[in-house]
Amino acid sequence: MITKNWLIGFIEGDGTFYFSNSSVVFGITQKDNKILEAIADFIQNIPLANTSIQ
Repeated sequence: MITKNWLIGFIEGDGTFYFSNSSVVFGITQKDNKILEAIADFIQNIPLANTSIQ
């Protein structure tokens, strides 16, 4: 099960940030597609911050 803390640790171990053509690029090196799919599902389901003005 993916949690925020697990994902942070995973990114610290296998994540990469770099610049390419004036753009910031983030990548994850992982051969197990099930892990990548679980990470993608977790990220897609993170609730967005409430941006309504009261």
